[in-house]
Amino acid sequence: MTSEAEITKKVREALTADERLAGAEISVKAVGGVIFLDGHTDTEEQKSVAEELAKAVEGVRYVRNRVQAHPEHRTIRDLIHPEGREW
Repeated sequence: MTSEAEITKKVREALTADERLAGAEISVKAVGGVIFLDGHTDTEEQKSVAEELAKAVEGVRYVRNRVQAHPEHRTIRDLIHPEGREW
């Protein structure tokens, strides 16, 4: 049987090794074979990739993907003033 620490390590390794997740900030926690992914990615595709990679790790029974997809070019200022107006 694989321990939660081993599963967590394997999932983290899978996520960091995949070039498609460059720029993503994802934390991983394993509880009873369930993987919890938290953090953010630049795209929905990256979020999906992270989930698929986690599912492929031996010992993972289910993935709870709580990652938020946010385009990297959007800042708080962009969200508040999308037209580029000054504060």
